[in-house]
Amino acid sequence: MKNKINMTIAALACLQLASCQEVKEQDYTMTVRVTDPEGTPLSGAVAKFGMLKWVNPATMSTSMEEVPVPATNEKGEIHTQYKSIPHFNGGPMPGGYVTKPMFYPTKAERGTWLSAGPGKWKAEVAVTMKPVKNPIAMIFHRTLKGTRSGDNPELDQEIDFKASIRFPNPHDGLYEFPSNLMIGATGSAFISDYMAPENGYLSELERNAVWGRARAGAAYWEYEHSLEKKGYYFRIRTKTDGSGNVISCHYGKIYGPVTLLPGLKTRVNPPAVHEATLQLREVYFNPTSNDRNVECDTTVNLNKKLDEYGKPFQIDRP
Repeated sequence: MKNKINMTIAALACLQLASCQEVKEQDYTMTVRVTDPEGTPLSGAVAKFGMLKWVNPATMSTSMEEVPVPATNEKGEIHTQYKSIPHFNGGPMPGGYVTKPMFYPTKAERGTWLSAGPGKWKAEVAVTMKPVKNPIAMIFHRTLKGTRSGDNPELDQEIDFKASIRFPNPHDGLYEFPSNLMIGATGSAFISDYMAPENGYLSELERNAVWGRARAGAAYWEYEHSLEKKGYYFRIRTKTDGSGNVISCHYGKIYGPVTLLPGLKTRVNPPAVHEATLQLREVYFNPTSNDRNVECDTTVNLNKKLDEYGKPFQIDRP
């Protein structure tokens, strides 16, 4: 039995070494073009991209290292060549962060590697950077949420939750815009526009969620909008004249998502209560009346509340 085990281990080692020999570093050529929103080329932008390198081929262990990339030239272009271990999709994803003074950091859209011959690949990546214009100090909340509990029905019963954000003032409301805070999201760190819109705000936003148990007894939950890529401008404290014209209001934005999270909370008495939490992520409020500017200065947070560690809340995105 011992001999068989040793033979098996030896065979596995041979297979592992064989696979290492097959996975060799290949040649990659990347072209990066950086412009502003008007299409003007940006020189002096610095990009950071990653490449896979062997740590120990015998154990198939790798590490991600930074590709040495020069700054963009007067045409807003970077041309770089390097060697990397192919990813499972045929090559390392040609994406990374691009920075430039007085522009917001931008994560490059992932390009596509095209074959340039045996063991050779090429890709082109386009990056659009938003300029820093007039950032202002805002009141920032990383999360705003409210929880409501229901009765204690049978635990095997499926529970539907519904919640809505309503504005009693018909002139207050929310205005949708594209936003994406998911891990791996690309684009500018400054997600919104510079100014919130003047009109078009809706006075209600609904959310739905489900909590229940599968046949095996395991809990499951479903909640809409958990993966949505939407944010919302908002207008509140709106005052109008006799003709309905806005004379005073405040603006802000929610990078989102806005989600309704269902669950079951265990307690001593009653033993269990179904509840749901309506959660708003990354909320910015401009305290200046009638100012639609929502470009946030990330170095200042007018929200004086402290986090669980007793420190001011940091603002990650403008």
